[in-house]
Amino acid sequence: MCSAGRSNASGTARSWRRSTIVSRMRRTTRWWRGFVDGDEGTRDLGDAPALAGRRVPAAAAILMLAFAASRLTGLARGIAVGFAFGTSPELDAYLAANRVADLIYQIAIGGAVGAAFIPVFSTYLTANDRAGAWRLLSTLMTISVIALAPICLVIGILAEDVMRVAGGFDDDQRRLAAELLRPQLLSPIFFAIGTFATSALNTRGAFLVPSLAPSLYNLGIIFGALALAPFIGIRGLAIGAAIGALLYAGIQIPSLRVFGPIGRPVLDLTHAGVRQVGRLMAPRVLGLAVSQINFVVIIILASPLPGAIAALDYAWLLMMLPLGLFAMAIANALFPSIAEQAARAEWSAVGASVRSALSAVLYLVLPAALGLALLAEPIVATLLERGAFVEGSARLTATALRFYALGLVGQSIVEIVARGFYARQDTRRPVIVATLAVAVNVALAFPLREALGHGGLALALSLSSVAEAIGLIVLARHRMPGVVSGKLVASLARVLVGIIAMGGMAALLPGAIAWHGHADSEIDRIARLLILVAGGGATYLVATILARAREPIWLAHRLRARMR
Repeated sequence: MCSAGRSNASGTARSWRRSTIVSRMRRTTRWWRGFVDGDEGTRDLGDAPALAGRRVPAAAAILMLAFAASRLTGLARGIAVGFAFGTSPELDAYLAANRVADLIYQIAIGGAVGAAFIPVFSTYLTANDRAGAWRLLSTLMTISVIALAPICLVIGILAEDVMRVAGGFDDDQRRLAAELLRPQLLSPIFFAIGTFATSALNTRGAFLVPSLAPSLYNLGIIFGALALAPFIGIRGLAIGAAIGALLYAGIQIPSLRVFGPIGRPVLDLTHAGVRQVGRLMAPRVLGLAVSQINFVVIIILASPLPGAIAALDYAWLLMMLPLGLFAMAIANALFPSIAEQAARAEWSAVGASVRSALSAVLYLVLPAALGLALLAEPIVATLLERGAFVEGSARLTATALRFYALGLVGQSIVEIVARGFYARQDTRRPVIVATLAVAVNVALAFPLREALGHGGLALALSLSSVAEAIGLIVLARHRMPGVVSGKLVASLARVLVGIIAMGGMAALLPGAIAWHGHADSEIDRIARLLILVAGGGATYLVATILARAREPIWLAHRLRARMR
């Protein structure tokens, strides 16, 4: 570019600018071809052994497709539930009961399985000790069933007292919530079995079947909303949720035959791996218990506000679309590989892999967060506004979605960076950071609800996610050298160029943000939303390519390699 400028110094300013632009376009075209053809496709991102190798990109591609299916069925679930129940008090009761069942699972098993089980399970597979790996897996699944069954039974007996957590419910709504809780208490047991199966299969490199399981759970709820609810009302959702949880576990069980005889459960309490997993799970379980306070606070503070629990749940479902498709898919594909690296004490490789994954995730979720914030109302109106989900329901949900979008980046960073700590078998530091983040949420939730209503509850949770992400990044600088580096900062700077261009495009389109589509036909709403999303996405992609962001080229290179 500089040589072009010197060669035209005697020419006009216009010809110099034209020559400069042509030169830059040629260089960018050559650079693009080099990446797509593989000459430079992994030069920067490829310095992370796991992410640049074939395993994580291939796994991430599979998981992204499966997560897309999961999120699309989740969206279909939201549409079906919204059509049948809108933001009614009955749906608030169902969601409160569903949160209690999920709380049991999250505290007892939840994310602690991935944090504690996968690193230990990897050591057995790395050592080619398949028999030891099977005894570990089967013992932990058996312990989970034995432990959860009596807990769920007792909570079912005391369901009405348990549902007093929703202090804003009247007596009838609380009794309904208790009735809806009882069939859903089967879900924690099925989810525990399914989660261990998912972790074991992912560690072995099998991603397809486990990643389809969430779609079956969503289909169970859709069945409840469309097939059962017309006959038994909101109770159909509770039964559908239990059916979906059964399908979640059932689809994965046959695949466990690669480890051992699935028809003969094992209970070996003397297994060294069982004790090691228990030691690693203890702080993580504590951290999950603390983090679930966030959702308990939401139920307590939202229950007096009509429709608030349902609106927050719909908004969370929409926010989970990009979070699950991008951050969770990449994090789940990354974790088994960095667990293996950590088992071989390859600490620099762990840091490089986490940094590359973080760079890719930020490239994908930053524009998604901006899009959700700017287009919250058209997104909600287009996707959900039909049947019992009326304009008032759409406005409640859009308000919550805008505030949830502010925390999408923080949530995504936590998904990636926390995996790096878990791979090092360090669950203590993430727990400390999560506990502090919960304190931030609780401290902010009360005043923000008074100021912003249910939107304040979403904002408090988003700010706590940002605080948690910052805390993990600070700790990662010392525990995972190479995670925070000049390469990550440069990548983020290129992404911000695209974000600015995308925001500018949205501002320039007349009426793009000021949506008045509630009275429009459904076809008009869909067409306008597609134009806005496609225009924003194309602007972001072109701007980041011109800024020489490596992520889009790397993704194109990997997709092309997979198609060969």
